[in-house]
Amino acid sequence: MRLLVFTLLLSVAELSVYENFITGAIPTEIGLLTSLTDLSLWTNQLSGSIPSEIASLTSLTMLYLDENSLVGTIPSGFHNMTSLEDLYLKYNEISGTIPTTLGLMTKMGEFALSALWRQICCVMCNAIISLLKFPLWYNA
Repeated sequence: MRLLVFTLLLSVAELSVYENFITGAIPTEIGLLTSLTDLSLWTNQLSGSIPSEIASLTSLTMLYLDENSLVGTIPSGFHNMTSLEDLYLKYNEISGTIPTTLGLMTKMGEFALSALWRQICCVMCNAIISLLKFPLWYNA
């Protein structure tokens, strides 16, 4: 059933299901939605890690996963999303090392992460010229 739903969404460009109290993990089938340009899943109750399949969404310009309960690391394949302009991961429990390849994402205009801030400047030094917003909320 879940695969059928994702098959029906294959040509969708924008998927905005924010503030809906959605629970559980982001399904790995999200990587099948290669026509997506905007994925907004913020302010839900999503848990688990960010699936590496999300890096298959190379047309994505906006990715909002903030204000959930996501854990783990940022998938290393994110640099494949070369069209990505806005990346919001704030208010999650992201840990580990930020992939240095994020610095290759020169179209990035907004990057918001509320953890790992000490690593951000080093990683983003190549792309920092294009950043319009660089919020570093709630760091200890």
